[in-house]
Amino acid sequence: MLQRLMLQRSMLQRLMLQRLMLQRSMLQRLMLQILMLQILMMFQILMMVQNLIISQSLIMVQSLIIAQSLIMVQSLIMVQNLIMVQSLIIAQSLIMSQRSIESSKLIMFQRFLMFQRLLMF
Repeated sequence: MLQRLMLQRSMLQRLMLQRLMLQRSMLQRLMLQILMLQILMMFQILMMVQNLIISQSLIMVQSLIIAQSLIMVQSLIMVQNLIMVQSLIIAQSLIMSQRSIESSKLIMFQRFLMFQRLLMF
């Protein structure tokens, strides 16, 4: 009888542990999805700023890109490593401000793919 209760207790503990691991996995997936949505929003904002490059001075556009990138990074602090995200955003902003609009779209897409691969690990 006692052994049976101990076995049931052990099985219950294993089930609870499995449930916790599943919940943790689901939470990690949700956090990753939130991060990906925020990154997509960031890229949409950066694409809108690219249109301003045509009609405004380069210095003004660079400061807008950096300011918008920093605002987006503030929401990512709770989800991922701030330093890595900031460096990627600043690198993307500098590259976009120095190259033509067509080449900046290609570079931004490549950086997004690299960031997505980093998140997969």
